[in-house]
Amino acid sequence: MLVRDQVQVLHAGQTLELSCEFYMEGFDLFDNPIIWKKVQRNEEKNINIMAPVRSIAITKGNRSITDTDIQRTLEFTEDEYTSLRCGSFGGCPPPEMTLYLGKHEITNQFSLDYTSELSGVIGLRLIEHTTIRWSDRFRVTSDHDNV
Repeated sequence: MLVRDQVQVLHAGQTLELSCEFYMEGFDLFDNPIIWKKVQRNEEKNINIMAPVRSIAITKGNRSITDTDIQRTLEFTEDEYTSLRCGSFGGCPPPEMTLYLGKHEITNQFSLDYTSELSGVIGLRLIEHTTIRWSDRFRVTSDHDNV
């Protein structure tokens, strides 16, 4: 039984068994699907399952970013503005994203978008988080040489 402020940390592959007592006369599963909700001591409990990021991606120019854009190296022309997008797909809770150019943090030069999609049948559903950092005016200069 979960108690107030109790946290159970599990990792991929570990099993968590949750039990729930349910009573109803004349219950028909097809007319009344079960929705998992646990109320304990007049307090709702949320069950958040931590998951790793499924993939990351980076792209430049006018290409839209998808979780299949697996590029390890991008080339830039000095003093030329271009679009740059970095994304992470999956993960729970939504991942934070910090960007570096060499040892210099450049995160504040990028805008941030978070999206979440809910999928699956009613009950235990999957939330897919996407985090995108982007700039349409990314530019490298000679100051960035050998960083």
